[in-house]
Amino acid sequence: MEPDPGIESGAAELAQRAKTLGVSAQWRLTAAPFVVTGHVDGRGFYLRERHGHYHVTVAPDDDAAADPWELPAERPTVDIAEGEEDDLTDVDGSVDPARALTVAVDAVRAFLARRECAHDQPRDEKHLFCSLCGVRLAEADRWRP
Repeated sequence: MEPDPGIESGAAELAQRAKTLGVSAQWRLTAAPFVVTGHVDGRGFYLRERHGHYHVTVAPDDDAAADPWELPAERPTVDIAEGEEDDLTDVDGSVDPARALTVAVDAVRAFLARRECAHDQPRDEKHLFCSLCGVRLAEADRWRP
């Protein structure tokens, strides 16, 4: 049986988007759940969508070879973002792998930036958010490893 042309097209779009974003990515599962995995700036990630809800998960450390989709239970992963399927869908209502990859890459890069940011600014009523990474200053310590 021939593969669904939409899957081939989606995989090609995913590969092009990955190249544009400077990341690696792979479309792991096309049905429920929808899964895209890859590496962003040295951090393994996956985006999993099922029943109208998705989450982005990263490997627990900077191990460049770590694939959180395949990590054993002894190495727990870290959920860094979540949302509704509408964030990932195309005009026809189906999940768009390239759009899903963009959502995942943005989440991973924001997570990494917030972990590395020093948040060097006053923490007072005038400065509620870090001017560099956008994290709420009252919660800045949660972003530390």
